Amino acid sequence: SVAAASADAASQSARAANRSSDNQGVHAVARLRQEWINELRSRIAEAHALLSNWRRAGDGTTEEQKRILDERVVKANEAMARIELLLNPKEGPSKALLAALRALEAAGDFEKRRALGPPVIAAAQKVLKKEWDRLRDELRGEVITNSKGKPTDRVA
Repeated sequence: SVAAASADAASQSARAANRSSDNQGVHAVARLRQEWINELRSRIAEAHALLSNWRRAGDGTTEEQKRILDERVVKANEAMARIELLLNPKEGPSKALLAALRALEAAGDFEKRRALGPPVIAAAQKVLKKEWDRLRDELRGEVITNSKGKPTDRVA
């Protein structure tokens, strides 16, 4: 009887240790996902700011102004590349965000760029909301599924 009680206590202790370990793992993944969300948000904001306010060098542009414009183009290209690397190109919201960013990037004049800014923000909000929901669900212990309904542990 004492041996059975001792074995039961050991079993309960082991289960508690496993739950604690699982919780630590879930929280570690959640921290990584939150960092990923923050990085994506930051890069989208950067690309939006650079692309929405981009202007061509006109007559009378000084060499210093041209250098600054060139630096902005490089920064915008880097932001776009990072966003593409952070997103899953197979997911609908990610596709929509990339399309909105590419439209903004391709727009010729300043007024068109300003008009294409709000669709970028709307698409970004959908991606970020979806990822926030994934994070919340993971912390609740809910199973995360891919677009085919199969369980997955991937980030984005």
